Amino acid sequence: SMLMCSKERNVQLLHLAGHADFETGFQFCCKDSHGLRTESIAPDIITGLIVHECVRDEATVKCVVLNACSTEAMGRCLRDAGVQHVVCWQGKVDDEAAMVFSEAFYKSLQRRTQGVLQGSDYKAAFFDSTSALQVWKGRQGTGQQQRAKKGLQVDIISPGSTTRNSVL
Repeated sequence: SMLMCSKERNVQLLHLAGHADFETGFQFCCKDSHGLRTESIAPDIITGLIVHECVRDEATVKCVVLNACSTEAMGRCLRDAGVQHVVCWQGKVDDEAAMVFSEAFYKSLQRRTQGVLQGSDYKAAFFDSTSALQVWKGRQGTGQQQRAKKGLQVDIISPGSTTRNSVL
């Protein structure tokens, strides 16, 4: 239902966070009268909803952030359907890395803009946030914790290009 009012609310950036993989899609935490539960939405359904609400005539969404594991295929579907900028993860990402990336991404956008976002702002924020991830990785310990954070790869898919930034 939030997607369905994106135009009326002039939403320019849509951020989805949770758990995901290409087989089961996005997994959201939902609260209802019975408490908290997890609900999975298949990749084709979530991308279809986003495309329907965010790419159609007069849509306001310019960037979609898929902040969950293995969202590159969903990101490519969204970009192919006309979403101008899509930020996604190629493989697994742990929760802390996703939070570090997100915080740096939005701080960069806020610092660069006065409420008016341009396409270049998303790419610049992407590079700022991957730099922040590299700094964060450098501060991590060794052993199992370090191995779990090895090989992070986040992408931005924009008009004319895909930019990969590995944080090894």
